[in-house]
Amino acid sequence: MAYSTIELREEFHIDNITTIHHFEYKSDFIFKSEYHDFWTLFYVEDGVFEISSSSKKDSAILLEKNHLYLQSPNEHYSYRSVGNEPAVVFTIGFYSKDVNLDILAKEDFFCNPQIKTIILSIASESSLCFTSRVDSSSIYYLERKFNQPFGGEQLIVLNLKTLLIYLMRQTCASEAEETLYDSESLKRDILLFDRITNYYMEHITEHLKIEKICQEFSIGRSHLQRIFRNQTGMGAIEYFCQMRISVARQYIRDNNMSLTDTSKALGYTSIHYFSKQFKKITGMTPSEYKTSIQSAQKDPLYQQIQWTKEDNE
Repeated sequence: MAYSTIELREEFHIDNITTIHHFEYKSDFIFKSEYHDFWTLFYVEDGVFEISSSSKKDSAILLEKNHLYLQSPNEHYSYRSVGNEPAVVFTIGFYSKDVNLDILAKEDFFCNPQIKTIILSIASESSLCFTSRVDSSSIYYLERKFNQPFGGEQLIVLNLKTLLIYLMRQTCASEAEETLYDSESLKRDILLFDRITNYYMEHITEHLKIEKICQEFSIGRSHLQRIFRNQTGMGAIEYFCQMRISVARQYIRDNNMSLTDTSKALGYTSIHYFSKQFKKITGMTPSEYKTSIQSAQKDPLYQQIQWTKEDNE
């Protein structure tokens, strides 16, 4: 029996990976200008990050938490942290000649949990495959580890291609596939979301359950989850966990207490559970995060340049 074959299409081709960088930029950080001949993908894990490029001199891109941006090659660009909080940014540089990338270029994407999981996988595999620290501001090149896991580099490329495919689907999705609200319902949901997140902050040291939140705000479970999915891409409890870890990171940056005391201050039942949750959300253990902060402060190549009114002009 003869079998027919079909050549499978590959929508994205990645020629080379140039950089994989995961770092926390202090609130006064600014990088003046740099030229790249490769694609650069920025994902803001926390804080607010501003990117300016030579093709958009009059309008900078402001990326908030959980947003992603794909910078075109062959351009000069600069970036800085915005606001009083540090910006935690994951960056991937790569070479590709695919015209499909032009569709994604310079778009501000909101990353749902699925996309964030892919980014975390890239970061995890990179730390296993390369000796370069992805949490350092002073290292922008990659060196292979001799004991890297089998197929690690291929997983990085496969995950990056998967990420680009999901971004393309997100771009091409029709309005009929999206959840639609009338304007009044949307306004009510946004107000309710603000009330609930304020409640979260007031009870940040507690172990909140979804039943208690529903009871407190007289809202159904499905409605509550829909509001958070639409506003954050996360579930209601998942978002609360993110907020707790964000506060924990601030405590660690302030360096006023031990990691055990930080865990207790936020109401975690054990330092082990706290570390597990911290790594799940940030990709690093609390001790690794603390070390990266201390290393950054000693790094001679990590320049902190005060953003002044003159710079703005």
